[in-house]
Amino acid sequence: MEELTASHYMIREIREGPAAFRETLEALSVMGVPSDEIGARYRRIITCSSGSSHHAGLCLSYAASRIAGIEAYSVHASEYSEHVHNFLQRGHLLVAISQSGESVDTVRAARLASAKGVDVLALTSVPDSTLGSLARYVVVVKCGV
Repeated sequence: MEELTASHYMIREIREGPAAFRETLEALSVMGVPSDEIGARYRRIITCSSGSSHHAGLCLSYAASRIAGIEAYSVHASEYSEHVHNFLQRGHLLVAISQSGESVDTVRAARLASAKGVDVLALTSVPDSTLGSLARYVVVVKCGV
């Protein structure tokens, strides 16, 4: 296969997706992510992300609603403060998704939610990132730097 250039990073990421998903699932089973606790503790899950991470958030909110029976929806991080923040409260969980853990709008949303007493679960490749430091829960996704 030819060497992929910067203009083809998205193609490379698409090709790496299945392996990254398998590695993340393996890591979750080893970590013992508290899925039972999350299902029992939170009445509403809101995913918050930007760019291609937003697609992962849409899938997660769909799965939480359809499979786990938890009220869930997704919001673009840039729209969080205008459309979601005022309605969030304790008993809700903000799932902030950022591969780098440094996406400005996603970090801002997590910071606002945390200040309000809303728990944050970070999905990131960099657990010691700004987003990771703001979160109650951190799930490390295996999708590279």
